[in-house]
Amino acid sequence: KVTELVFTTGKLYYQVMDKRETLNADHVAVVSLEQIFPFPQKEFEQILNKYNQAKVRIFTQDEPANMGVYKSICRYLGDKEFELIARPESSSPAPGLMEQHIRQEEKILDKIFRKCDCEWNHTVCDMHCVNYQKN
Repeated sequence: KVTELVFTTGKLYYQVMDKRETLNADHVAVVSLEQIFPFPQKEFEQILNKYNQAKVRIFTQDEPANMGVYKSICRYLGDKEFELIARPESSSPAPGLMEQHIRQEEKILDKIFRKCDCEWNHTVCDMHCVNYQKN
């Protein structure tokens, strides 16, 4: 039985699917949004109806929260609530350090599958545990 529905785009879809398989997380349905404009409203609604028993709806993206697809499609979501799991808001689309990029990517996957164990778990995440990690 599906309890979580995850929408994503691009290469992150394949990473989410790999993690889902590794964790045997059959309770998570993952949907790749391949078309953003024009937004496929009818197909989107059909997917939501198919997984209407899902208690958690997530939209995840590799880009910072203030960039990427999520901001573009919010106007099409209506009153449907989604939890956004993304990199923290930033003026740059990438953190600049490969190590930080990889840690943020891992944290995105951890949060999707509820494997995050930092003190900000289950709150609005700015990935403080990744960005400001003490050495």
